[in-house]
Amino acid sequence: QPDQLEPVTVIIFRKQKDFNPFKPKYTDDPYNLIAVFLRSQGRNTIGMAADSDDEVMGRTIFNSATSWYLSATNTPRPDWMNVGLAEVFSTFHVEGSQAVFGGDNYTRYSTLEYKGFLYTRNVMAISRNVVAGTTGTQAAAFHAQAWIMMNYLLIDGDINGLENLNRYVDKLNNGVYQDVAFQEVYRMTYGEFDERIDDYYERQWFGTMKAPVVSEREIVYKNETDATEDDIDSAFAFFLLQQGKHEQALPYVQRILDRSPDDPRAYEAMAEIAAQK
Repeated sequence: QPDQLEPVTVIIFRKQKDFNPFKPKYTDDPYNLIAVFLRSQGRNTIGMAADSDDEVMGRTIFNSATSWYLSATNTPRPDWMNVGLAEVFSTFHVEGSQAVFGGDNYTRYSTLEYKGFLYTRNVMAISRNVVAGTTGTQAAAFHAQAWIMMNYLLIDGDINGLENLNRYVDKLNNGVYQDVAFQEVYRMTYGEFDERIDDYYERQWFGTMKAPVVSEREIVYKNETDATEDDIDSAFAFFLLQQGKHEQALPYVQRILDRSPDDPRAYEAMAEIAAQK
């Protein structure tokens, strides 16, 4: 629920080269990331660079925001579903008085064209932790497959979209195995679903869904103040700590202590660093 959302810190670096040292290190291409959304210990952080292409930047923001929004739910969902939903909703744009989601995601389509398909059974067995330990190109393949699966299930499959997704999640949370839950809800095996996704990809037409745009007058804005130097160094420190980069975070923590010896964030960070030694 929206009122359960934890605060999120958004760090926008001036250029990708400034962002690179703060990115998670994948094994063969550590800089093959446009943005990062991290969530741990009640802390949410989105990092990105301002010199990205406008459309890419927009999709990155909506993708990360969807991940943040989904983090508020008390109902666990499989990682492929969370990733797929974030990919579908990253395509958000406005047409007249309608918000439009879904449709062609050219980046993910191109990845499927280049990398090929992953089997549904394999996608559903992958966790975010496994993805985080793979190369950037393998992670991109997982995101691409999750996107096309979700766009089909939610919009184009003519299989009761959101209603069946909710039924599927309910079964999982009641202890039903993934493959059994999928067959009971969608009346097909993983193999049959793979064939449908292959046909869907070959068709090269991806539907959308629409919803009324919320009027700006209905949005409640909170008064915000400019970030202080301590706020900025704290954001950098915890962004690095969320990735386990404790030594890299230490200088930022020390700067906070030098300026503001009573800042509790510095001591929280120091405690986290000490716990890892």
